[in-house]
Amino acid sequence: NQHFSALELGSGAVGLSGFALASLLHHRKTIEMNQQQQHDNANANPHQVILTDNDFDILTQLELNLEQNSAHFQRNVTVKVQRLDWGEDLINHSIFQGNQEKINLVIGSELVYSNDTATACASCVKTLLERYPELVVFIVQITDRPGWDLFLSQLRQQDGMDVVERQIPLLYH
Repeated sequence: NQHFSALELGSGAVGLSGFALASLLHHRKTIEMNQQQQHDNANANPHQVILTDNDFDILTQLELNLEQNSAHFQRNVTVKVQRLDWGEDLINHSIFQGNQEKINLVIGSELVYSNDTATACASCVKTLLERYPELVVFIVQITDRPGWDLFLSQLRQQDGMDVVERQIPLLYH
């Protein structure tokens, strides 16, 4: 029953990956509690998912989506929406100031679409890995987007960082 904390980069207006993870964590925790008969401990160590984006309009829509869907996981998982601009000083960002818990996982989908986003996202990931050396970063990306190769090369230049790229063939009909 360990606390698990995840950060979704570039959640977008829907926050699909973050909400899917929150739902998965909720169901996993519910199963664990049922197996261990610890119903009275339902709110101990809730898991956390932080959904982020840098656009204020998108964050407003993301908050509305959270309000509409929080009943599906609110008992076991805390979901927050916060602004995160990859180009800002992340070391002093509010996500880290009030969050003494370790972030275990960073997720993202379709984050890189130009050289600028590649550089900013790689910088953000490096900063997160410096703060949380055991962090796992999982990014789903169509690899022919501009900037993807630059993103990977910038991460591979980081000492001690293992970058594993797996390609999943997609079929279009």
